[in-house]
Amino acid sequence: MTDISEKNLWGQLWIWLRDEKLMLFFLSIVIIANVVVSVAGPLLLKVALDLLKINGPIDNILFYSSLYGFMLILMFFAQMSQSMIIAIVNSRFIHKLRVDAFEKVLNNNITFFDNAISGKLVSRIVNDSNELASSAERLSNTFAQFFVFVGVFITMMVIDIKLTFASTVLVPVLFIAVIMMRKLQRRISMRWRSKIAIVNANFGETMSSLSVSKTFGREAENFNKFKYLNEETYNASKTRALAVFAVGPIQDFLKHLGIIILIYVATTIDNISITLLYLFILLQSYLYSPISQIARAYNQFQTSFAALERLLSIMADDDTQEVIKHDGLIADDISGRIEFKNLNFEYISGESVLSDLSFVIEAGNTVALIGATGAGKSTIVSLLMKFYGGYTGEILIDNNNIDEYNLNSLRKNIAYVAQDIFLFTGTILDNLLMAKPDASIDDVHKALDAVQATEFLNTLPDGIHTVLNEEGANLSQGQRQMISLARALLADPKILILDEFTASLDLYTEAKIQEGISNLIENRTSIVIAHRLTTILHSDKIIVLSDGKLSEEGTHDELIVKNGEYSLLFNKYFSFQVSDLKMKIRK
Repeated sequence: MTDISEKNLWGQLWIWLRDEKLMLFFLSIVIIANVVVSVAGPLLLKVALDLLKINGPIDNILFYSSLYGFMLILMFFAQMSQSMIIAIVNSRFIHKLRVDAFEKVLNNNITFFDNAISGKLVSRIVNDSNELASSAERLSNTFAQFFVFVGVFITMMVIDIKLTFASTVLVPVLFIAVIMMRKLQRRISMRWRSKIAIVNANFGETMSSLSVSKTFGREAENFNKFKYLNEETYNASKTRALAVFAVGPIQDFLKHLGIIILIYVATTIDNISITLLYLFILLQSYLYSPISQIARAYNQFQTSFAALERLLSIMADDDTQEVIKHDGLIADDISGRIEFKNLNFEYISGESVLSDLSFVIEAGNTVALIGATGAGKSTIVSLLMKFYGGYTGEILIDNNNIDEYNLNSLRKNIAYVAQDIFLFTGTILDNLLMAKPDASIDDVHKALDAVQATEFLNTLPDGIHTVLNEEGANLSQGQRQMISLARALLADPKILILDEFTASLDLYTEAKIQEGISNLIENRTSIVIAHRLTTILHSDKIIVLSDGKLSEEGTHDELIVKNGEYSLLFNKYFSFQVSDLKMKIRK
């Protein structure tokens, strides 16, 4: 998503704000009330002071003074109500924005995530929404302060034009000064944020590579590097603080200079009342705070829209959103027959990955996909799960094109177990129930028994209730693999995809899984991306891929006899993997 117009940005903001129309109406009323009491208060005080000057009735003086005090109380409540309404609207706005953004990011297709950096996605959803939150609050307050400024300015003009000019002569200077300081602050803040990002990156890299650092004894070097980077961040932070806090003294200086100018001009007016002068000094103080906020909003407005545009750029649109065919076929009753017909696919235009690929996997069969790196094995799996589109040819399940299926239903009936396992923070049971939230404990234990995971779980103090660290770091790679396999099997899919699920297991654990896997894949279509001979030998058919094309297909014995590419791969890579291979072949 690029080149979003301001009209579209305003339109998107209104989508998130339109449910707050009643609160915005109340906000308008409170702003008007704030303007009225901001103007009325000083005027009532002037009347009280004029009466005091001429020794008027004490009751009248106390009455107008009390009214002035009452106006101050009303102003306090008006400003409090204004801040509360803005805070409520802002919180709801950011809540809706983050939920909507997160939902739409999830609806993006895999191609989008291939080109995205996870850290930037997190930064945009969290940091840019925070930027919008603070910006929206400032802009709302600025909007309110603008009306206060206009109301006070009009009142001053009605009372005395000459004193109004004297009171506002420095307002443009303050406006320009604040804008210039904001530009300086922005440059300094960018440098400060850059330094913080470097420190965070260094810290993350150090924490994730502690074992390597300790192996080479680099603790001192890592500490010194971090200390140096942190020192730079500290210096940048000091400069930023000076720039940020400079605005207040500048505003105070100009305000008091304005009072001096006002007094000087007042001396040129015959018979000027001291109460009138005091009224203008009081009203003048109501002008400087709003003008500072309005000036700050000049840059803040652009920053807010920049943050909004960055946020919208990661949200799913017509080009990146996955298309879910809600009225499509339901895959719950499929038998699992898979057919690829004349399939051609490119990730990058002009760079073919799959070429005129055709093969059939019969329902209930186990097929091993083998081939060199880049042959197209993982691509075939990704296309079957509809992670990518844009191919030519057909992919059929039970003789129906996969595009005809409801996407969620299709994926629900295809389970994928990858080599690189991701387990979420939580208990082992939580991770298993992701596949089937309504599964019983008996179902869970049956799946764990089937993949021979019960033995190692019994060694854990809390068993399936063991809490996992980030990405399951407190389990071995093989144990994580077994949990992942059990999770997939608990879903009871019609089609099972295994990306060399035994690759990270020791021979003992692999042997235990192989004992149960034959029962698990019975009456289930299974596709195995194979790198180990033990996996290949248990397959009903082997499909050999070369440069995205079908090279050979058949059983192990059939392909060995052909003396083709499989035989070459077997002799070169596989024959040494199992010590009793010759015995198995003879049998």
